[in-house]
Amino acid sequence: SDFTVCQSGDVLGRISFVGADGTDFGHQAAKIAGVANANFASNDVPGRLEFYTTSDGGTTVTERMRIDSTGTTTTIGARLELAANNASSPLNTLRFTDLDTVTAANQQIGKIEFKSNDVTGDGALVRAFINCFAEDTSPSAAISFAVNAGGAGVATEEAMRITSVGRVGINRTS
Repeated sequence: SDFTVCQSGDVLGRISFVGADGTDFGHQAAKIAGVANANFASNDVPGRLEFYTTSDGGTTVTERMRIDSTGTTTTIGARLELAANNASSPLNTLRFTDLDTVTAANQQIGKIEFKSNDVTGDGALVRAFINCFAEDTSPSAAISFAVNAGGAGVATEEAMRITSVGRVGINRTS
């Protein structure tokens, strides 16, 4: 029996969704694939799920979302939209949950980053972010807003902070 080790990118399985288009059953409308996320080793089988759809007027599936072996979810070439009828209760909530049972001062609770992959000028980097973090161990929380002025070697730095008691600091951290 041949137990050749799976290599990164090997397709392990797939589910295809195909329907009649009036001519044939020749094109997939959507697909979910299970893929090796890295080379396999003895009792080490990192996998990822890839989600594909076909655009209106198209005949070829395109990867739209991926969940990798670390649990990172990536949407590819699209926006992430939360949609719900909020008339009876607010449902379209983006929530960041810190699963630690003990919170340390300055511990990050959630962060939204805005990154450019532009390789010209000062290169690819996070251009701005919004960060929520514990101010202390109670944990009261603050929100900071950071921006990048651009230029080689320029760091993305905090420009504004709102503290747990509602103080707003511009170019200040308290």
